[in-house]
Amino acid sequence: MTRRLLLLLCLCPLLIAAASAYIVTIDAPQTLTAGEPLIVNGTSTLPPGYTHDLVLYSGPAERGRTTVVVQQGGTFSARFDTTGLLTGDYRVELVPPTDPGFFGTASVTSRTVTIVDRSAEVTVTSPAAQNDTNNLTVAGTAPGKKSGSIAIAVTGPGNFTFGPEYVRTDANGAFSKSVPIRGPGQYQVAISDPVGLIARYTVTVSGQAQVTATVTVPQTAVSTAATSVVATTPVPVSTAPTRAGVSPLIALGAGLVLLLLARRR
Repeated sequence: MTRRLLLLLCLCPLLIAAASAYIVTIDAPQTLTAGEPLIVNGTSTLPPGYTHDLVLYSGPAERGRTTVVVQQGGTFSARFDTTGLLTGDYRVELVPPTDPGFFGTASVTSRTVTIVDRSAEVTVTSPAAQNDTNNLTVAGTAPGKKSGSIAIAVTGPGNFTFGPEYVRTDANGAFSKSVPIRGPGQYQVAISDPVGLIARYTVTVSGQAQVTATVTVPQTAVSTAATSVVATTPVPVSTAPTRAGVSPLIALGAGLVLLLLARRR
């Protein structure tokens, strides 16, 4: 009996520690295209308002960090930008607490995500800085979509949304679309196909159109100039001097002299 009591006394701290540990589970997509947001959702027994850091790793290197806030019911969520990330395996993980027993053994605090970079499938030829505040030009080439189609979607200021709308590609895979917009600002362009996102990039519309200089001549100045031209005496134009010819009288006299000399002989 004494041995049983001693065993229960030894097990009590362990049972209390297990009961006090929080259970946390995070979920993330297994595969994601670079440029799409990486959404991490979590459930837990943590109290509302609790905060904890969540990190995106590529190998040992940290690629992003955010702080999650637990809501009523123990749920939380986080979002990571994957624009520019290369193809490979990444890991999202809750930072290990200082107290190793804070999260229970049943917790899932890490997930692996495979990110696929498809941006090389499209070459964007339209400028990243544009001036037309009425239309946004989206143009490029998708060699793998020759004589096919590709989808264009645009979001921007004031909850602006366009598409996705499929546009035709020519025999070289080239495409172009003029998207009506509402004014200046930063617009996000997404290019996709039935498989999913291919590339995402940002266009800045400044509204600073190229200025063409226009000279306006006052009507009075035009009248004065016209009057001045009429009143001015034309100036003779000098021509290049010409070589003087032989006088006809001199030629006749020379001929008579030669005739007389011939008769004397």
